[in-house]
Order: sequence, then structure tokens, then C-alpha cells
Amino acid sequence: MLKDKSSQVTLRAEHLAQTRHRLLEAAIDVLCEEGPAELSLRTVAKVARVSAPTAYRHFPTTEDLLRAVLDEFDRRVDFGEYPQTVEEFLTALPRIHGGFAREERSMMAYVRARAAAPLREKGRQRRARAVTEVLARALPRWTDAERLGLTAAFQVFVSSATWELWRNVWGVQGEVAGELAAWAVSTLVREAEKRPDVVRALGVKLAAAAAGAQPITKKSDNGILKPSKRKANA
Repeated sequence: MLKDKSSQVTLRAEHLAQTRHRLLEAAIDVLCEEGPAELSLRTVAKVARVSAPTAYRHFPTTEDLLRAVLDEFDRRVDFGEYPQTVEEFLTALPRIHGGFAREERSMMAYVRARAAAPLREKGRQRRARAVTEVLARALPRWTDAERLGLTAAFQVFVSSATWELWRNVWGVQGEVAGELAAWAVSTLVREAEKRPDVVRALGVKLAAAAAGAQPITKKSDNGILKPSKRKANA
């Protein structure tokens, strides 16, 4: 009797996993059509040939669905665990770009579909957090502002937009593109080690520009450029 109940539980879990997978596949198919402006759970359920209530049981909100689709994209392009160190980041780049090329249809939907716009924004934020954490561990004595230039440059090389640019303009994609990205990132790291004051100053300048500050003209005691204070509005 206990064995029968255990088998039933296992079968139910397998059925739920299969249904969830069908819904995620359907969501990506919808994105690939480049038609809808928004990703609708009801549309996804129809494509997956399941009832709307079933879809909502798996994904109560569109936000939940988008998060799951982003996780599925990461799985398909073999992101694996996000890199924790610069060395892991460099090692991961050829694998990630290989995944971009392998999942070309999904990637084209990701970068072009109107309905994928919220997905792209979530992806950018996720990559930004990952890169920020890597560099915070690598350069703990630098401030967030001082690391900004490196952080922004690092993210470029793990970006779907870079994949699309290199693929369409230069015909470069796959693991070799990842090797190019790794070379570029390692060059940036060497430059930061060789000329830290310059790189830190550039980061502060970029942070000030992003915040809408006045041009940076002042220097701190350690020679790092600092933004001039903005005058208060009258």
C-alpha cells in the first residue's frame, strides 16, 4: 500500500514537471512568433494545450512566468551557477557564448520580441548583480563608484546584445566569441591592476554622469577625481 502511494506521488510530480516544461516551451514559442506585445498566461496555456487554471496553478502571475522563462533561458545557454570570481567569469564566457549560438532561435526571440522586453530587463538586472558581486569580491577596497567602469564593461561581454551585434555584423559567435570576450575582460583586468588610479577615476566619473552630477573637476587626497557638488535650485 505504501509503495502504491509512493508511486502515485512520483507520477504526480513527474506530471507536474512535464506540464511546467510544456508551459515554458509554449512561452518561448510565443516569444519566437514576435507577435504579441505582452506575454499572456492564457495565450501560453492555449499554445501548451492546457487549461488556463492549470497554467495559473504553475505560474500565479505573469511575473512568475517571466522569472521562470528567464531561468529557462539561462539553463538553455548553460549559464549554470553564476560566476563567483573573475577567474570563473573568464572560464564561463566561452561556454555561455557557445550556448547563445546553440540556442539561436530562443536568443533571437529574447533580443527582438516585443513581449520579451520585461524579460530582457530582468536579465540585464540579473547579469548586472552577478558582475557587480564578482568585482566587489575582487576589488574590496574600491568603492562601488570606482568599480563602475569595470562593471559596465564586464557586463557587455556577457550580454545578448553583444551576441547579436557580433553575430550580425562580424559573423562571430559560439565558443570562439566567448574566447574573444574572455580576452577582452582579462585585458581590462590587467589594465585595472596596472593603472588602478586611472580606472578608479573613470569609474567615479561615469557614476557622476549616471547620477546627472556636474562635470568632475575636483580631486580627493588620494588623487581620485570627485564630482563637484551641484548648486541647489533657487
